Amino acid sequence: MPHKAKSLPKAQPNMRDDNQRERILVVDDDHAFQRMLEMTLGKRYEVICFSSGDDINDLIDSYDPQLIILDVNLPGQSGFDVCEKIRNEGHGRNIPILFLSASKDNSSFLKGLDVAGDAFLTKPCEIQELMQRIRYLIDRYERLL
Repeated sequence: MPHKAKSLPKAQPNMRDDNQRERILVVDDDHAFQRMLEMTLGKRYEVICFSSGDDINDLIDSYDPQLIILDVNLPGQSGFDVCEKIRNEGHGRNIPILFLSASKDNSSFLKGLDVAGDAFLTKPCEIQELMQRIRYLIDRYERLL
């Protein structure tokens, strides 16, 4: 069941203290995959999952993530559409976006680059590679702040 962003107060951008974990926003309609990411990444990060990116800019405003993980194949808008919306309309223009997709074709990878995604991994992926990619993207983002 996806979390609801509407009732939450807006996060204070970049106001995390040293004890607060980085926040990752996951948009993926596969609930089993969401749970796996929550269990795996949740040891180090605060992981917040949604099944749709329809209200992505509201979610960014509410949760102030340091990274967004997008599935390419979402119901309604594709992950590529969601990424374009973030880059063109939202306050999260500089937040790193990591695409995860079951699609192994090169055109998906190229489309991810075309819409200004920061990284692309194919599902299933190695957890160690995912963790390293996440750490790199968050570190790079925080150096730019």
